[in-house]
Amino acid sequence: MTNTFKLTTISLYVFISLVVLLLTIYNNLFIVFFVGLFIASALFLGFISNRLKLNQYAAVLIPIIIMSPIIKIPGFFADLRLDDLWLIFGASVLLVKMAIKRKPIKLIYPSYAKCFTFFVLWIIVTIFISSYREPHIFSVRDWTEVYKGVKLLLYLLIAVNLKLDAVGQKKIMRVLLRSLLVSAIFGVLQYFNVANINNWLTTHYIFESKIYNLEVQRRVIGTFGNPNVFGVALMIGIAFSFASLFGEFKKRYLLTLFIFFVALTMSLSRTALVASVILIAIIGLKTLWRTKRKGLTLFYLSVIPFIAVLGLQFAPGLFFRRLTRMTDIATDTSFKARLGMWEDIWYTRTNINLLTGTGPVSNIRITFDNEWLELLTHYGIIGVSLFFITFWLMYRRLGKMDGNKINFYNVSAQGLLIVLAISMFMFTIFNINQLMLVIILALGIALNETTKKEKQLEQTMD
Repeated sequence: MTNTFKLTTISLYVFISLVVLLLTIYNNLFIVFFVGLFIASALFLGFISNRLKLNQYAAVLIPIIIMSPIIKIPGFFADLRLDDLWLIFGASVLLVKMAIKRKPIKLIYPSYAKCFTFFVLWIIVTIFISSYREPHIFSVRDWTEVYKGVKLLLYLLIAVNLKLDAVGQKKIMRVLLRSLLVSAIFGVLQYFNVANINNWLTTHYIFESKIYNLEVQRRVIGTFGNPNVFGVALMIGIAFSFASLFGEFKKRYLLTLFIFFVALTMSLSRTALVASVILIAIIGLKTLWRTKRKGLTLFYLSVIPFIAVLGLQFAPGLFFRRLTRMTDIATDTSFKARLGMWEDIWYTRTNINLLTGTGPVSNIRITFDNEWLELLTHYGIIGVSLFFITFWLMYRRLGKMDGNKINFYNVSAQGLLIVLAISMFMFTIFNINQLMLVIILALGIALNETTKKEKQLEQTMD
């Protein structure tokens, strides 16, 4: 290295450092920008050099999805989250690695992922149909549904392509559970408004329409913006904490279940509570049927009611009042209003577009409170069939796995699919982007062992 080169390098370093210093003095936000840029550059080099791999990418992705605040960009037609930026980062790394290696990326692409690909393509078809059929209500925002579908597909492929054995699967599932646990604890802090947290932190996570529920009814939202959505997210945590408990009886899993249950009661989500009870029953019965340790499993199941009773001691009074309204559903004003609304939607939008659907048509504001009806209305019988087959194929794959070898995550995932399918009759799940990303990653992690074994079998047969 010549003296001239050394002098040039040092001069350039000093110049850049001086510019950074002046900018940070001018505005403190530049500190955040440059620190972020430095971290991003270090991570980028780590992934390019293969020191960091897809497993590490997923380990960062999961907490980002769960704990990212809402990022509002003035003039932009959609809100963003940090996982959108992480996705762009991952795509950039992938493109650079493909350009360097000039070799195709080996990818496990299971049948359910292929079916979901057709579902995303069908969304595109319905948008084109709606732009000709009803051009006056067509909107550029309709294409965000395609983006959401592509994100779900990419994250599913990331999860099933992770190089995991039973130990690795447990580690990545632990990342998911700990991230959900942080959100649950955050929800409990919101209920008591510890350190005035609702004024300086919760506002970055909540939707404006739900501020009243938090301030007056104290319906907590964790990091999910809506108490009902938060309730479903806690169900995911309950399902896989339950599976972890069957794998190894440890106090931390009991404590985790307890915190999830307390946060669930504070969300005041009746549907999520009933769904959670059904979920635990399904997982318990399925595990008892398949496990080789039936006596120990019965003991674990006997512990759950004690956790529930203990958790109810911390439940708010309004939670019990809301539950009593469910005893006579025929006179429940909320349910009666939904029946009338569903009937009106069926005759005015669904029935006349039954085969192909109307497309997303985001310019029409319709409150469905029934996602099966929403999917049928937007994407018709064809779209609903593709959607149903996708998750049915997942359910069948999970059923072929040996839960004794993989901590019964497959059983919990099966129970979750059943309960979510039922819950979709009462509120939105699939179209809640943040929530569905967590669900699809959890399902992909549970499916990972099966897809890897099938790929090995295919290679052996070849």
